[in-house]
Amino acid sequence: MLETVRSRRIYGFLVLTILPTSAAIGYYLRDRKDSLVTQEATSSTAPSPSVVGDRIKMLRRHEAELAKEAQDIREKLERVKGKLGEVKV
Repeated sequence: MLETVRSRRIYGFLVLTILPTSAAIGYYLRDRKDSLVTQEATSSTAPSPSVVGDRIKMLRRHEAELAKEAQDIREKLERVKGKLGEVKV
């Protein structure tokens, strides 16, 4: 393929035009996506911080309820162990 001067020139021309063009296209697409992500984050349809905060509070409350239930179950297990003596779990 690169045996003649003409084929080397064509190959060089293609490399010198395709590589910068593809790099420019990639940069354009990345820059466009970044601006779209920024617009989406600042739009009114994005979840507001108060909604996220409410969700975090709900999850923490749920975690506290689960911890309380686990403690109640441990206490019941201790009472059963006390009544039956040594129980293997």
